[in-house]
Amino acid sequence: MYSVSTMNPVSVITVTSEVRVELGNRGFRNLPGEPALRGDWERSARFEGAATFHFAQLGWPLDPADKAYVKSVSARTRAALGDARFEQLLATGRELALDEALAQMQQYLKEEP
Repeated sequence: MYSVSTMNPVSVITVTSEVRVELGNRGFRNLPGEPALRGDWERSARFEGAATFHFAQLGWPLDPADKAYVKSVSARTRAALGDARFEQLLATGRELALDEALAQMQQYLKEEP
């Protein structure tokens, strides 16, 4: 279903529906941190839900440094939103199709901080 290649510093994901998204050097796996740094906690939680779900589907493991980063961002996001809202937004993110999640992330990266 997925075809994946990684070219540093640009991550490229091609989906069978011919969706191709280049996320730049920030990368798909670390993207929940972008909105967290801006205090956009709801978007951070949604992006985390989408990224973790699709990483599992793709079979992409996180290296130890990325795991620590994601854990830190996740803890700060949960603290800002509260457990119930955080879990709700994670679930919303997991429901996004990969092409939709990538499109939302790409659009977010184009927005001014």
